[in-house]
Amino acid sequence: MPRTTAEVEVSQAHAPHPHRHVGGGQRPATCGGPVGRFSHWQTHQQPSQATKNSTLAVQLVSLNKYNTTLKQQVNRLNLEKEQLNKELAQVKCQKSTENPTTKRESDMLKRQLEALRSEVATLRNANAKLLDEREDRQTRAPPADVEKMRKELQSSREEMLKLRTSNRQCEELLAQTKKDLLQTQRAQASWNQSCQELRNSLAEREQSFKEKEKQLLHMDRLIQESEASRKHLHNSLQELKGNIRVYCRVRPVLPHENETEPIFAVKPDDCTLDIRNPDPNKRTKSTFTFDRVFGTASTQDDVFDEVSQLVQSALDGYKVCIFAYGQTGSGKTYTMEGSPHECGVIPRTIDQIFSAKKDFTSTGWEFTLEASFLEIYNETIRDLLADPDCNHDYTIHQDPATGSTYVSNLTQKEVVTPEEVHQLLEVASRNRKVACTKMNDRSSRSHSVFTLRLTGSHSVRNIKSRGIIQLIDLAGSERVKDSKVEGDQLREAQHINKSLSSLGDVIVALGKKKGHVPFRNSKLTYLLQSCLGGSSKCLMFVNTSPLATHFSETMCSLNFAAKVSQCDNGRAKRNLDLLNNP
Repeated sequence: MPRTTAEVEVSQAHAPHPHRHVGGGQRPATCGGPVGRFSHWQTHQQPSQATKNSTLAVQLVSLNKYNTTLKQQVNRLNLEKEQLNKELAQVKCQKSTENPTTKRESDMLKRQLEALRSEVATLRNANAKLLDEREDRQTRAPPADVEKMRKELQSSREEMLKLRTSNRQCEELLAQTKKDLLQTQRAQASWNQSCQELRNSLAEREQSFKEKEKQLLHMDRLIQESEASRKHLHNSLQELKGNIRVYCRVRPVLPHENETEPIFAVKPDDCTLDIRNPDPNKRTKSTFTFDRVFGTASTQDDVFDEVSQLVQSALDGYKVCIFAYGQTGSGKTYTMEGSPHECGVIPRTIDQIFSAKKDFTSTGWEFTLEASFLEIYNETIRDLLADPDCNHDYTIHQDPATGSTYVSNLTQKEVVTPEEVHQLLEVASRNRKVACTKMNDRSSRSHSVFTLRLTGSHSVRNIKSRGIIQLIDLAGSERVKDSKVEGDQLREAQHINKSLSSLGDVIVALGKKKGHVPFRNSKLTYLLQSCLGGSSKCLMFVNTSPLATHFSETMCSLNFAAKVSQCDNGRAKRNLDLLNNP
């Protein structure tokens, strides 16, 4: 209990002098019994109670402010703890992924944890200092303030305990995260090793595949070279023999034709053809051999592949003649002209010539190409590229200097691109004479002759070449009794058969090497004189029908083709000359 003013005054009246020694010169006790404490109180002359209370109040205010600051720091630590928990949760979520920044985030988390620990240690020291100060002031503080401070201190201790518990949990979570991260890194290292092994295996397989691909390409090139060599040797043999090459093509059965049993059989050598007589009373079989036989499954590509080398010869300065023979509906026009979706010999020939022309240009050759297109209708020549109203007199002549055949007043169109030639072919196709017969609803009623003249020059070598390629689609060869035509069409059929008969006579005369060959018996044979009797390369397609109802006409076509294959027209000669010669 604090003393009253009267008690203090009494104590001061009976107190000894502060410098007076009691008991033989010894200093008075300051911590002994009541006398010592009283003397100590008198010696220091304590300030008034009001002054002490004022000082204590100031200290309590300061202590409350410090407590407030401490709470704010605790709250901030709690917020940082929550943030740390969130970051640890993110680390835990991302630990199963192969994130290359996991280690960097873990290091940053460690630094944050270390900073948090340092701050907690600082707070602990501050809190210990505060506790010391509060204990020092407990004896002087009012009981109510002391109790309040005790409660606040207890609350602070509880918050600190919670924070320590949270820190321990964070440390455990961080340790577990490190453990999981180590396992993830080990798994990633194993996965990387597996990927590297797979990459090495894939590289080895790719290398093996490339080597096998090179081997296949090499073998394919050898096959192509072997096939080209075979064709070259075959062509050389044919040129030495001097024969006209004959190819036979059997068209497939069309969807609207009811044919159950084929009458043809192509041998595996692709050069021999068997034909069976459908008459049950005869059942005879005939065999024909030609330079090449194309079965019903053959394509336009297969056909032109055999013709392409012959086409190439025109750029080398040779005369080349390709014509199609056969009855109406046997596929002559399809073989020569093709369809919108499958080009025939004529359009493919044009494309190949212009493609090869580019290759020749790179070696120093320059070419000029001129195209013409005519038809022989009822022994009359018609210009298919001229104006329909034009009435010129067309006459066949022989050039004694070159041995070539030409037609006077015939339209000659210089062409630079294959598109220009295709446009001319479309014009000629519209102008050609066609009529309906019993054997075909669009039967060609004339012989069409497409001629392309190729004049080349090589200034360095001082030479020039003159090549000619003629592509001919003959009219249908069926007999009158089979075609069932009358009137004008009957007269057309008679002219067609007469010209084809003259062609047969020429073939027979050439085969027997007669002194006189009747080329002038028809305009067709007269026009083909340089091809059949001169030094040119000649190829005939004999087109046949697979139908049993066409057996007799098919036999006529095959017998005619067999005669042609025996024709000797001499060895082909290349037409080269010097540039300064006319």
